[in-house]
Amino acid sequence: MVRLNIELTMKIKGKESKNAIESIIPENRKYMSFRKTKYGYICHISGNANDVRKTLNEFLESLIFIERVAEVVDARVG
Repeated sequence: MVRLNIELTMKIKGKESKNAIESIIPENRKYMSFRKTKYGYICHISGNANDVRKTLNEFLESLIFIERVAEVVDARVG
């Protein structure tokens, strides 16, 4: 079995990205690194393929949840 090591870097930009990312950084800091930029955040994940997939999935689900809550209550979440 081949053991793949994945390194993923993504940029998250947008009007509400700062508030959304800052609200979920504490629960994800153990598995991801975050760097604040002028327009949002750069997030970095590395590890074996399955761990990266799980971490990314949970991270994106958290972002989607925050986005939906913000739309429903028509307010800033963070």
